[in-house]
Amino acid sequence: MFHGGLLVAVSLLYIAVLFGIAWYGDRRARTHGASRRRPIIYSLALAIYCTSWTFYGAVGQAATAGWSFASIFVGPILTFLLFWPVLAKMIRVAKHQNVTSIADFIASRYGKTQSLAAFASLVALVGTLPYIALQLKAVSTTFSVLTDASDVTHTPLFGDTAFYVAVVMAIFAILFGTRHTDATEHHEGLIHAVAFESLVKLLAFVVLGAFVTWGMFDGLGELMGHAESQLELQRQLANQDFGQSFWAQTLLAMLAILCLPRQFHVAVVENIHPNDATKARWLFPLYLLAIAFFVVPLAAAGLLLFSESGVEPDTYALALSMASGQQWLTLLTFIGGFSAATGMVIVAAVAVSIMISNEIVIPALFRLRWFDTKARDYGRLVLRARRLTIVAVLAMAYGFYQLIGEFTSLASIGMLSFAAAAQFAPALIGGLYWKRGNRLGVIVGMNVGFAIWAYSLLMPAMINAGVLPQAWLAGGPLGLNWLSPTALFGLNMGDAFTHGVMLSLGVNLFCYIFVSQITSQRVVERIQASLFVDSVETRQTSVNRPWTGATTVGDLKVLCERFLGAGQVDRAFDDYARRAGKPLDDGTRASIDVIQFTERFLASVLGASSARIVVNSALQGRGIGISDVISIVDEASQVLEFNRALLQATIENINQGISVVDQNLRLVVWNQRYLELFRFPDHIIRVGAPMDRIFRYNAHNGEYGPGDPEEHVQLLLDNIRDGQPHRYVRYRQDGSVLEVQGNPMPGGGFVYTYQDITQQKRIEEALIRSENNIRIYTDNVPALIAYFDKESRYLFTNRAYEQAFNIDRNAVIGRRYEDVLPVKQAEERVPWVQRTLAGERVSFEVSMQVNDAMRYMLVT
Repeated sequence: MFHGGLLVAVSLLYIAVLFGIAWYGDRRARTHGASRRRPIIYSLALAIYCTSWTFYGAVGQAATAGWSFASIFVGPILTFLLFWPVLAKMIRVAKHQNVTSIADFIASRYGKTQSLAAFASLVALVGTLPYIALQLKAVSTTFSVLTDASDVTHTPLFGDTAFYVAVVMAIFAILFGTRHTDATEHHEGLIHAVAFESLVKLLAFVVLGAFVTWGMFDGLGELMGHAESQLELQRQLANQDFGQSFWAQTLLAMLAILCLPRQFHVAVVENIHPNDATKARWLFPLYLLAIAFFVVPLAAAGLLLFSESGVEPDTYALALSMASGQQWLTLLTFIGGFSAATGMVIVAAVAVSIMISNEIVIPALFRLRWFDTKARDYGRLVLRARRLTIVAVLAMAYGFYQLIGEFTSLASIGMLSFAAAAQFAPALIGGLYWKRGNRLGVIVGMNVGFAIWAYSLLMPAMINAGVLPQAWLAGGPLGLNWLSPTALFGLNMGDAFTHGVMLSLGVNLFCYIFVSQITSQRVVERIQASLFVDSVETRQTSVNRPWTGATTVGDLKVLCERFLGAGQVDRAFDDYARRAGKPLDDGTRASIDVIQFTERFLASVLGASSARIVVNSALQGRGIGISDVISIVDEASQVLEFNRALLQATIENINQGISVVDQNLRLVVWNQRYLELFRFPDHIIRVGAPMDRIFRYNAHNGEYGPGDPEEHVQLLLDNIRDGQPHRYVRYRQDGSVLEVQGNPMPGGGFVYTYQDITQQKRIEEALIRSENNIRIYTDNVPALIAYFDKESRYLFTNRAYEQAFNIDRNAVIGRRYEDVLPVKQAEERVPWVQRTLAGERVSFEVSMQVNDAMRYMLVT
């Protein structure tokens, strides 16, 4: 046993080390920028997923429920290995939209609706409280085990370890999680501290597992050999029932890595570069495998040594370290579990505080006009709101711990939070891949899903804690069996946990899809849907659309300076001006694009919905409402959408293939005939597809004839860059013939038309063959033969005619006979030609010198 003072001293010393690391991380980021070891630090920070539930609860779950513990490891590994594009796209979109939290992400996708952001924040809060309570329970329980305290759930407030842990974690979160107003600015110090904690808990768990396996037993063989003689151990470890409950837990773990507020904050908001996430795709699963490797050996050793002594399975890890007789190992295990708990508490408190303050507190202050009369330095007020929110969140979590912590295992509390966070999944994933999803669908789906979660999963926990009547668990409120929380509506989906998870998620998803299908989207929702679903890596260049309002660029900069420093605002607006290619003078009227940029900039501090309220207030002060701005943008978008539809309908009714290339050499418009002519595979043709890829595909398929495909590609790209019209005929391998014409557009880019002229070429070839046959006949008769059109131009001459007048057929075709024949002979023919053109058949005689002799000829 340890004296409580020693554990307190060790804990405070460890926290002091964390403070030092966080301070160093912040200082180094300010002076040297991001660390070169950033991908490793990012990967370790993601391991905040492994909380005290993983450190202590996984061993306890393995000892009581066999292999079901594996679900919490299998889920995230599957997400990272198989569904990585979802997280990668989420990061890319969030960076473009200046997203500050998961609630902000959802609200921004579905029209920047403040009410939706507020509700999502409340869901996140309620779902996070059990998880923070779990960490407090773990720390308090380990402290009691090490000090041999008899009761940790009914100790006085100022004698409760969990209370002091909550206080210290609140201070840490405030110091290193709320130092800046910009919520998208990376908290380097905080992330360094979290990464260090991930190293500590990994080291502690692996050292404990290795010591127990090879120090207390002679390896895995001996340990499992002893296990065979224990009936209870055999029964538990032989439990390989991968049934409904296991797969429900695996599904939740897969979604948790995306939907838990703290995971979203670390993986998305704190991400600096996409390459960091790419490397984490492999490093993070390896971390999980390293932790999971020793879970079963520790559970086996715990059952072998403590199954008859009444030791709580959730404390097996700590009890084994104490049984080893090595105090250093016990302290290391304690610090490992303490690290796992505190890391989660700090980041979860920061993430939830940003949501609550941005989406609920700040909007409420604006509606109460408190901002207008009480403060000028709004940035300081934002920070104060976040700090107070952190204190409130940890206070509520401590209350929840006191309420049900005594009655619920670590794994049960953890899964309760996982199921709550999973209610974000339909809106989150659907928003990235389905444009039709709308605000009403999300609101109905999340409301119904969260209500079922509270009724079917949270209520049983409250009943077991004695807060609600025990009779409700089986008989339901009012004695109505179909209202039983474990078999709601009389449905039976196996165990109660699987029932609550599948019912809440299933109904949530159904309502999201069904309501979205039967209701319409606002234009702003369609705009955001396009930005999220059709996200591209390059930002669109601003066109600075004019606006007739009185708000100036200087007004918007002053507005931003109330929340951020003047230097940061100046840098942001200067950067915007460089990207737009146009200087921004403070006295000029703000264009729609500048207003939208301001809103996105403020969203990094306040979130999307609150930023809209702030900009709205500023514009209304100058006689302009944000609804007016949005209506202009919406109207312009509708006109653009109509014009694009009209253009598409027009080119689809043209029998030529058409493709339009922009100034960046990317395909932007095409018609169905274009696809039919070249038979492109589906993955080649899309909006924004690089033309070099399309040209290269055609070159390798022989479309441009023999030669090096890369030379063909380069020649075609050079033709576009030159900006000169060009035309050529292409003879294809299948025998068809295409006429290709390229014409430059005024604003850059090219329009290509592809005309199938195979039939025309066949007719031309047939005419050439026919002419050759006629010439064979006419060239072998002595008569002089010539064809003229109505303008007296030569169309055909035979060999005898050419020899008689000493002319070259190629030189006379298309010329008038008056310009070819001698003047006298031409004049003789004039009246006869006129009578012929009038429709009369004529015959007349002419004389001409042939081979130094006068000849007389009959002309018809």
